Order: sequence, then C-alpha cells, then structure tokens
Amino acid sequence: MPDRSSTPPSPSVAIECGTVRQRLEGFGASGAFDAYELTRHPLKEELYDLLFGTPAQGTGLGLDIYRINNTYLHAGDANIDACGEIVAAAKKRNPGLKIMLVPWSPPAALKSNGGINNGGTLAPGNGTFDYAAYAAWWADSLTDETNGWAKPGVRIAPDYISLQNEPDMHTGYESCLFSPNETADYAGYGRAFDAVHAEIKARVPARLAAMPEMVGPDSVGYSTSPADWIMRGSRDYIDALSRSGKANMYGYSFHPYSDGKGQAGYDNPDNHLPGMEDYAADARYNDKPLFMTEYERLEKMPTFDHAVKLAWHIHNFLVKMKAASYFYWALFRASTFSGMVDFTGTPNAYRVSDLYWFFKHYSYFTEPGWSVVEAVADSDKLRITAFKNPAGDRLTVVMLNISDCEESVPLVLSGFTPVSSEIYRSSSTEHWVKAGTYEAGRKITLPSLSIATVRFYP
Repeated sequence: MPDRSSTPPSPSVAIECGTVRQRLEGFGASGAFDAYELTRHPLKEELYDLLFGTPAQGTGLGLDIYRINNTYLHAGDANIDACGEIVAAAKKRNPGLKIMLVPWSPPAALKSNGGINNGGTLAPGNGTFDYAAYAAWWADSLTDETNGWAKPGVRIAPDYISLQNEPDMHTGYESCLFSPNETADYAGYGRAFDAVHAEIKARVPARLAAMPEMVGPDSVGYSTSPADWIMRGSRDYIDALSRSGKANMYGYSFHPYSDGKGQAGYDNPDNHLPGMEDYAADARYNDKPLFMTEYERLEKMPTFDHAVKLAWHIHNFLVKMKAASYFYWALFRASTFSGMVDFTGTPNAYRVSDLYWFFKHYSYFTEPGWSVVEAVADSDKLRITAFKNPAGDRLTVVMLNISDCEESVPLVLSGFTPVSSEIYRSSSTEHWVKAGTYEAGRKITLPSLSIATVRFYP
C-alpha cells in the first residue's frame, strides 16, 4: 500500500468577514495615450463594451476609475476630444465610472525648457517659478468651455486630479520635474500643490459642480526614487506639503517602479514586501487612502507570466500595504503591445491579453466603498484576497495559485452566510470560465498558476 502519511495535506482558506481592513476606492487603468486611435477603430463599440462594461451588461472589466492625460493647450492635440467620446461611451455603460486627470506635462509655454518633452520644470516667474500661471492653467483646463475639459462634446468633470505624473522622472517623452521642496533648479511640489488647490477651489462655486479630490504625488516610487534623485519617493513629497496642503490632499498616490529592486520587483512581487509593510506601519503615510496608480512590466510584451504577477501584485498591495486602489498602467494601446487590450497589427482586429482576465478577477465583482476583509491561507502557494460590501450581504473571494501544482482548496467562511454563489476561473488555457458554485465542505480546484473568483450574493 502507498504511504499516505507522506502526502501533504491540502491547503485551506479561512475568510474572517468580521475582521475589516481598508475601504476600497476602486480598481483603475489608464487611457493616457492612443485615445484618438481608439475612437477611429472600426470595432470601437465592441471595444468600449470590452473595456468599460459591467456585470449589469455581462461584459467588460467592471472598471471603477479611468485615468487620463491632461493635455490642455498642447499644440495640435486631439486627446481631449477623443477622451470626451470615450468617457461618454464608458459612462453609458457604467454611469458610476470615476475619472482621474493627471498631466504628463503642462504646455510648452509654462515649461523652463520650452517644450513638453525632456523633463524641464516650471518656467521662471516672480523671482522664483511661475506657480500662479501653472495654477491658472490647471483651473482653466477644467473650466474652459472652448478648448478644455468643459467644452461641449467633452464635458469631463474629473473626480480625482493629480498635479503631475512622475514628478521625479526625467524622460524623453512628456515630463516635468518637481522637487519636493523648491530648489534653485526645480519648482517645489508643495508650493505648486497649494497654488493649484487654491485656484481651483476659488472657481468651484461659479464654474465647477464640485471640487475634485486631489491626490499625489504619483512618484516613480513609494519609498525610493530614480538613482539621480536621492529621495524617499512619495514620502519626501508628502513631507514637503504644508499643513494645509496635507489636509487638502485626499490620498497618496505612487508607482512602484523604483522599489522592490527596480525591474526585478515586477518579476518577484514579494521583493516589495519589506518596503510595503514599513510604509503601511508609518502613521505619517497611512492616514489617507493609498492609490497605486501605475505599474507594468516595462519593455516587454505582456506574457501569461506577467498576468500571474499582476494578480500577485494586486494581492500584495491591497493586503500587505493596505492600498485602497490598484491601477494597471494601460487599459489599451495602439502603438505598443503593453495594454490589457491592444489594437496594433491586423486591421479591424484587437488582442485581449492574459492581463485583462487576471485583472478582471479583482475588479468585476467589487465596488468602491467595499472593504478588504481578513483572508488566511495555510499555504504559501496561495494568495487570497477577500472583499465585502457595506451591507454585509455580498462577498467576493479571489484565490490565486502561484505554484506549479494543482491545488484543491476548502474555503471556510466566518461571519457570513452564503445564499447564491458563482465561481469563475482563469489560467493559461481558460479565460473567465464559469466553474460551478460554492458548497460548504467541498474543495475548489485551482490548476497550476490559475486564479478563481468566488462571488457570493443574495
């Protein structure tokens, strides 16, 4: 007879619904580039369903926040009009979709180098940097009914704004540098934040329906910055805020590219854990919602492995760092194969990557205002993330198997009585396949490198 005593026991998962963690702002992705190309695609209505559909339509990702590029007054720009069409199509499918607006660069006239590319900082003015002109540009972009986001056919009132994408990163494409505090060479982020907030707030009663929530700094790292900027990533920018600035900052946003040992951090998600846990434990930086607003595996065409790592990162940021929001970088791309959906190549076609399906497992059956709840697995082969709604009658459990073996997992619920349920699964050979329902005492099958979402609802 075989020696069954040597067979390792099956891992188990316990969901403690009474132990509630942070509240979700939602799952997001960026349409910062190639918006015009999307609006010209012959299958754009099909793509809009794919990108912005919700469970109510039985399509899409159930996306909560859409991040776009503020290109107001950029010469020859077609982005604003294209974004107006896309957002209108998105809101038709999902009226609750929120918009986050962030510039990669202000217009050339406001830059020290006279161009939107190649870094630079704010133009000089009043013996320092022209913060007043920058603040006026920001407010004008939101209220200008001829060229800005308020014009007919666009009418986008963002729910969130961020001053600058990656203010600590010099690039050959659109970029603008801010030091946390003003220096002889660079405008100060803290001063710019106060100027922009004051100018927008002054115009709210007359021109804006509501004051957008301001987040930042959208830095390249949360704890480290590029080697030529010896900083602590988002921490130094947050520290540079005035007392009123910090009070007016709704949430802290960052990208993790400089953390987790740089590029190796995407391929090895747990590289981030020490920095995440240190950040989460620091009362100076955990007093507001945390927004992880951009991440991808740079310089490589997305693969199935990248999709598995994406899910692993989502788990780590939400569970270990207690982030309130997770954004994948590109919702779609036309010029490069880096989006969840790409339409480069064969005319009248598009490609849906594995990234799309693994992201959907977190975004589809959760909503802003839901909370992360305690999920415990007794195996390091599993990464379990659980969410419940405010009423406590809906629960979503996401189970990621990061091992090279199939696992059969019993799921035990505490503090929640299931009524109806559905299980959806994705792997290298499956894309959002319905895989039965939950039954207490029965095990859920997770193939190697697969992900399953268990949805409980009334």
